Amino acid sequence: MESPPPPLSPRTKLWIVLGVLGGLGYAGWFQLIRDEPPRTPLGFALPERLPAVPDAGNGLVYLDEEIEKQSWPEIEGGEGGHNLIIGWRKPWDAERMQPLVDAAPAMREILEKALGYSGWREETGPGTRSFYKSVDLARNLLLAKVRQLAEAGEVQAAMDCLEPVMRLSRRQEQTPISLAHFMIGAAASRASDATLMQVIALPGANDAILVRGFSWLEPPTALREDMIKGLAGDYRRDAELWFDARKDLKLKLGDIMGLMSGKDVPDWLAKSRFKPQAYHNLRLQHLALLDRISKDTGPARLQELRAARDSLEKETKLSSWSLDPNRVGRILAASNHFGFDMAESTLSCDAFRRCCRVVVAAKRWSLAHGGQRVPALADLVPEYLPEVPLDPYDGRPLRWDAASGTAYVSGSDGVDDLPEFPPGEASVLRDGGVATRLP
Repeated sequence: MESPPPPLSPRTKLWIVLGVLGGLGYAGWFQLIRDEPPRTPLGFALPERLPAVPDAGNGLVYLDEEIEKQSWPEIEGGEGGHNLIIGWRKPWDAERMQPLVDAAPAMREILEKALGYSGWREETGPGTRSFYKSVDLARNLLLAKVRQLAEAGEVQAAMDCLEPVMRLSRRQEQTPISLAHFMIGAAASRASDATLMQVIALPGANDAILVRGFSWLEPPTALREDMIKGLAGDYRRDAELWFDARKDLKLKLGDIMGLMSGKDVPDWLAKSRFKPQAYHNLRLQHLALLDRISKDTGPARLQELRAARDSLEKETKLSSWSLDPNRVGRILAASNHFGFDMAESTLSCDAFRRCCRVVVAAKRWSLAHGGQRVPALADLVPEYLPEVPLDPYDGRPLRWDAASGTAYVSGSDGVDDLPEFPPGEASVLRDGGVATRLP
């Protein structure tokens, strides 16, 4: 006959009770806690959604389809001309590249018509090539042609070829539907502006050419607003995706958390620590903070941007086991810190365009004064400039070095020194150095 098992010791009973209470506490805290109500930060209004564009009026769809119809064999992928034209640099393989540059007139005609349509959107329709490939191809192919015309001294032809590229870049910059879309548009504008500066630096750039180029360099007053529009598009897409995240078995929050933290996080833990509305409330708080900071200028703005970005980066590294019931939501919301990086980048984009405007105005003054350098930027007002632009990094007037004919800004490092130009370039655009110069 078997003897009955020995009774549990008081210590064992205590541990069992504590374990049960701990499990119930976990379920009550992480699983059953109620989500937050929707909260909009005071004084912040989410930008309106960009209007939908029907296929019949979509310039991107037209551009994509017309490029596809051309069947240019040299432009197709792999090691073909498309990849080479995207990274166009000299010296190049003339035998392979020249046929592409010769296709520029046909590309320009397609792009001109596409720009005449009422709108743009990222999706380019079924059966067509990717949005980025089509737009990059049109822009880079035409920019290569502009540079070739400029080297041949054909300034007027170069300007004619450059005009649709400038319009395309501004269209992309000003109609963002995501942060990535905005970043591509802003980068395209910088490349177009830099090419324009190389053209107007040519000896054949007369006053009419300069006036035309100046009109393409409108002050980017809406640049930061456009960035917020792009981020708002990301927010809306997140809202459509994440509200059903806990119900959707195909969406592995644990996998996402593991990728972000460098650790494997169980999916059951990630889903139990995710409160959709609390996540969206945090996203809106970050968006409102970025919107406010982006409207400021000077060193204080840079410091606050960097502090906010660093704080969010630290947030993504915190343990998903912490007591915050929305730990996963906080990490996901903090992972969208790229907007703070882009907000700092818009400073260089803004500064570069201001420098370009100053140099174009200074060259007009120089042509009217027998080739002399303008002594001070104040001498350009009001005939050539409505006012002296401000340095967006510190809020002071833009710098002008009359001896070298260089317009420049203090830069992110706050040091008032002339940046070093790459050989043969009329402009420089990088962190800590933004400048353009007269030939």
